[in-house]
Amino acid sequence: LPTEYGDLTKVGSLLAMQNALTGTLPSEWARMGKLESLNLEMNSFEGTVPEEWFSVGGFSSKLGYLALGGNPLSGTLSSRFGLMSELHTLRFTGTQLLEGNLPTELGLMKRLREVN
Repeated sequence: LPTEYGDLTKVGSLLAMQNALTGTLPSEWARMGKLESLNLEMNSFEGTVPEEWFSVGGFSSKLGYLALGGNPLSGTLSSRFGLMSELHTLRFTGTQLLEGNLPTELGLMKRLREVN
């Protein structure tokens, strides 16, 4: 997916599930400050969730729905997920390569209702 999508600062939802997309998750997307819903399930994204996604002023302050299941992601889930104060749904179903435990910071997220 184009890194230039990060310049789409007024986009509220990006739904690109089941599109056979490949590559890594672009760190530049953190600039989409109005993004509330991101669904990239059932593609072939590799690597880790970029740390930039958790930066102050990026989409981490608005994002309520994040679905990355069914991608061959690797690494651990960042403790910085706790900065996503509006997150109510976090979906990683079918992502077999993630390592480690869920960050304890997820327990501090008052709006979080679904983790799978």
